[in-house]
Amino acid sequence: MRERLSVVATLAVGATLLAAGAGAQNAGVRLVVTPPTSLLDQAVNVHVVGLHPRQTITVVTETKDVLGKLWRSRLAYRADQHGRVNTHGHMRLLWALEPIRKSAEPSPFVPTVGPTTVTIRAVAEKRTLATGSLVRRAGAHVTRTDATLARAGFVGAYFAPGTRARRPAVLQLGGAQGSYGHFPAAVLAGHGYPTLSLAYFNEPGLPKTLKEIPLEYFAKALRWLAGQPGVDPSRILVYGVARGAEAALLLGATYPELVHGVIASSPSADVLGAYPGPGAAWTLGGKPVLEGPIPVWQIPGPVLAFGGGKDLYYSSAYAVHELVERSAEHGRHNVVVRVYPDAGVGVGFGIPTLPTYGRVIKLGNHYIGVGGTPGANVRAWAASWPLVLRFVRTMPA
Repeated sequence: MRERLSVVATLAVGATLLAAGAGAQNAGVRLVVTPPTSLLDQAVNVHVVGLHPRQTITVVTETKDVLGKLWRSRLAYRADQHGRVNTHGHMRLLWALEPIRKSAEPSPFVPTVGPTTVTIRAVAEKRTLATGSLVRRAGAHVTRTDATLARAGFVGAYFAPGTRARRPAVLQLGGAQGSYGHFPAAVLAGHGYPTLSLAYFNEPGLPKTLKEIPLEYFAKALRWLAGQPGVDPSRILVYGVARGAEAALLLGATYPELVHGVIASSPSADVLGAYPGPGAAWTLGGKPVLEGPIPVWQIPGPVLAFGGGKDLYYSSAYAVHELVERSAEHGRHNVVVRVYPDAGVGVGFGIPTLPTYGRVIKLGNHYIGVGGTPGANVRAWAASWPLVLRFVRTMPA
């Protein structure tokens, strides 16, 4: 009996020592996020210290979107010989996020404009070793004003920065869905640039489809934008993606007194027809804008155009070079292009630190991917976004 009690006691002591050892593994492990607060497009660094040399951990990142849905990523890292893990500002922790509950129709991550907390944990053998957090937001003092057809003559959302100093301003146009979005408009405002995100169909009071949209509708929004406090009316640019990029180029050619620069993400080089057809997508003076080459040579201001070699929507890599050649044929050299051979649609219009999951285009009842690979698209978004900010910042008066 004494022998049995001795064995039980020994086992109990051993279990206690193992438990103590497990607890000791957590001691001294720290996870630090630098900076602890950031803009949505700003890279951050995650640093884990106090691990065993060459120890493998999983970094689990969680946050919620504007609808309150939980998104999570899990990435494996191996500590160096000093027991440290350093992400070196690589934002895969964020662009690899996926919704916990996936729906049949893929939906992209839409962040909130205000502060959102991101929780980051270092996990080993299903135990959390250390936890840190990050607070992200579009901007410190960004305000949003909704514009209605009855009140303003157009539909959209205006994002104003906290500063009242006169700055370049942006008219943002989305693509084939026609409605307005909060991003990247809110992030541009966070950088100090007033931005009006404009719907041009598929909203109450507007045409249901991309057919016979008057260019005068955009002109009204441009004049409104020019009159807002803090807007420099001599430095207004139009920033569009896909069909919105087509509209941006047309507006630059049609209203040079209102548009002083154009950013075209995944544009066509030609005026395209209605979608769904038949008919014209755009009108001017009550008459259809005929299909054919976009007169980019009539745009007096600078033009920045982005194309993706794996664009499944347009052949935008080819189209942007067409824009350069046509402009040069008329003695103009104001079109600058950037092509990313392995990227899909939307380069130049994506915030690089947002998840790649669900970035799709809806055409009617069908969804198509953006093309390219997630890695190539993230690299293209990361490379093109600073060019967008620099283009806006350096707009000549």
